[in-house]
Amino acid sequence: MKSLWCAGSSAAGASFANNYVVGSGIAPVINVNGSILYTSIYLNKSYNGGVFSRLWCEISGNTRTSDTLIRFVNNFVVGNQILTIPAGATGLFTDTTNSDTVSAGDPYSFGATFPVAGGTIQISQIGGVYDDSSGNYVSKYAGVATAVLNGGVDVTRFGALAGVNVSQTSEASQQTMMTTSGTLKNLSGRAYLNSHNTDIIYRIRINGADGNCTVTVPASTTGYYEDVSNSDSVVDGDLVCISGFSGPATGTLYFNCGVDFESSTLATVTGNLNATIGGINPGTNKYYRINCSGSTNVTQAQAQMYCPTAMTIKNARVMSLANTHTATATWTMQKNGVDTSIVVSIPAATTGIFVDSTNSVDVVEGDLLNWRMDMPGAGNATVFGMSFDAQEPATPPSGSGIPYASLSLRIGIR
Repeated sequence: MKSLWCAGSSAAGASFANNYVVGSGIAPVINVNGSILYTSIYLNKSYNGGVFSRLWCEISGNTRTSDTLIRFVNNFVVGNQILTIPAGATGLFTDTTNSDTVSAGDPYSFGATFPVAGGTIQISQIGGVYDDSSGNYVSKYAGVATAVLNGGVDVTRFGALAGVNVSQTSEASQQTMMTTSGTLKNLSGRAYLNSHNTDIIYRIRINGADGNCTVTVPASTTGYYEDVSNSDSVVDGDLVCISGFSGPATGTLYFNCGVDFESSTLATVTGNLNATIGGINPGTNKYYRINCSGSTNVTQAQAQMYCPTAMTIKNARVMSLANTHTATATWTMQKNGVDTSIVVSIPAATTGIFVDSTNSVDVVEGDLLNWRMDMPGAGNATVFGMSFDAQEPATPPSGSGIPYASLSLRIGIR
């Protein structure tokens, strides 16, 4: 079934400059001087195989004096999907024609090509469609897991499914609530910088307990590490995150970490409001990307996600971990700049997971989605884990001309 991946970058967008790698959550690489410089450290791995299509990106800033190419790469070979960004151009760019097929075991990535020249290009968001060959909904989560530096004591740290960044000592702040049954599998990642002097163990956590999926990155080693033998079943209401443990240690590890969630019923889409924007101050009309990536609110145009196919969105939810706010705060999903019926409300001075389990919104190809956050009153709130479900509609919206399709997001930040 089809899934939708979308990745955002912090603030206004990550700037491509010479030899600079943008963190989009799907680990793209940089191709400098027009030559192929794709390296294994930034490649993902396909476990079931499938088809990538409808590559798109939103350019929020561009001072480059030559064209920029954004392309799909499979097994170090440039694929069919390509976006050409003219010098100085901004806005939405899409490839609705081309697609790329990957087989099980294939390494793949997305990269940018431009000649060495002055200026940078800011990619606010990038995304596309992935049609998994398993016949199920497959939600792909990814991000960068940083080193577990424990200062001489044993401390387990935690990261969200999307964004990962296993650095928080509060497990509750990183948990995502699942709203459908399914299987977590293929916990994996690539260690591309590692001076850590002890092994680091990454594992799935469910409801505060260790799961079955485990990956060990040996001390001071790099390479690709995966667990294809174990899996973890989850049901509606389970709380899931990723933990990292190393014991007393020094050094640095960067690990492109990912996991698949496979379900026969619907796709679970999760973002990560990480610690850098945990404390949200009062204000109205603050805009956030669907995956809530970034260290601050952005403009509405920068926040909008392009929908490359039809879907139904429901079960929007967010976690409030600390809250001194004096009034109800609301997260409203907007479609094409207009409020929809999906609203997640966080009452004054309350904490917990808040869900809109009643309302849903249908979207078609070309629609633009974003969150609008309003916090009247005084005080602030610390919130994490913006999530929702995406499901193919029983009947495609009238006039869409789009076949029945199911969606999920692969997201994360860096």
